[in-house]
Amino acid sequence: MKQGTISSAARARQEGFTLIGMLLALSVAVAALPLAHKMMDRSTADSSAKTAGNELAQLSVGLRGYIGDIQAGVVTPTAGPVDLDHFRPESCGGPARGHLDVSEGYIPCHIARYGNSDTIFGTDYDIEVNNFGTDGWEVRAYFDVLSNQPDRRGVLAHRVINTASAHSGQPANGLFQNFLANVPVNSNDPSASTQDPADPDFGRAMVVASNRPSDDMWLRTDGSNEMNANIRAGGNSLVNADSIDASGDMVLGNNAFIGGDTVIQRSLEVGQSINSGLNIRADGNLFAGNDVVATTDVVAGDNVYAGNNVVADERVLARDMYIEDIDKLVSQGIYNQVVLSGTGMTVQKPQCPAGIDPGVYTSIQSIAGESGEPIHGQRVNVTDLGSEWRIDPQILPPTGPWQDTSNSMTVVFTKCG
Repeated sequence: MKQGTISSAARARQEGFTLIGMLLALSVAVAALPLAHKMMDRSTADSSAKTAGNELAQLSVGLRGYIGDIQAGVVTPTAGPVDLDHFRPESCGGPARGHLDVSEGYIPCHIARYGNSDTIFGTDYDIEVNNFGTDGWEVRAYFDVLSNQPDRRGVLAHRVINTASAHSGQPANGLFQNFLANVPVNSNDPSASTQDPADPDFGRAMVVASNRPSDDMWLRTDGSNEMNANIRAGGNSLVNADSIDASGDMVLGNNAFIGGDTVIQRSLEVGQSINSGLNIRADGNLFAGNDVVATTDVVAGDNVYAGNNVVADERVLARDMYIEDIDKLVSQGIYNQVVLSGTGMTVQKPQCPAGIDPGVYTSIQSIAGESGEPIHGQRVNVTDLGSEWRIDPQILPPTGPWQDTSNSMTVVFTKCG
């Protein structure tokens, strides 16, 4: 065999190896086809979501213009379901409008025209015009995303909404829109979004155009709407607020500095000290792990519990106070003393805590008969008059019986218990 030539057997082996390599490469390519097809589907769907979001933004502008004309009185709408043609120019299927030219409408003729469907996802918009009387008007437009990857419908709906939000522009004063994904058709709250592919709201993209305060996603300065979600300030402060009216809990991770009165309708409980530059007031209990300190009054409708001291530069106001060391209420140990001259005088009963009755104690400081007669006995007669006691000093003359005398000085003590 000459040098440089290949035998027929060697050539056959080489051709066999080439065929095997081609078959292996072809099998790899065939195996990769489903993944490539899936990636192409995903890319196409994501692109479609952006297109749908742009058109939803354009639609929202038209819906806000429609509501603006309702406010201006140039449109007299009827509440209920409508279709997209309701907002198109008369020249391409819209209704006749006396205030607009036939070529003018609220949305362009070409918007959302895809054969038999209104959206590029092969479905129609559902549009509802709602009249809330004096509260205003609202238009809701929504569609359900159709995809050959059902589990991605929720993601696609979010991408539609994100794109629409980014391209919608700022509404005019008093008009607004809210873009929502994966929520019930009557929702105004983005937090109501579902992530469950089996949920009928999964995959829904919606715009709400309105002049109704309760629909507005932004808080209004005139207080005509409500906030339906929490504020997360991200470490920033709420400053220059006139007041905070909370019907639920206020949880503070650090100090609270209050320049005026503190009014707690129920109980106030802190783990450390309570410090106030002015009054501390609670209609219920005050709980402090350490001191309760106020430069003026401490006022509690019920109990004050302090692990250490209660300090006030002026007064501590309470119906009563309990001294643990002697197991007594203050009202049980403090007497109110008065000295009464004459007879038929009255003293007020003290206001005692529930379960403790008021008591009265008397002592004769001086006493004599009206005409200086000898005295064989002396006493104080106390009569219960409901909210007060009547005090009558009496003497027993030699011939009896007991008789009142105005020639007397009586010391009267009142306290609880």
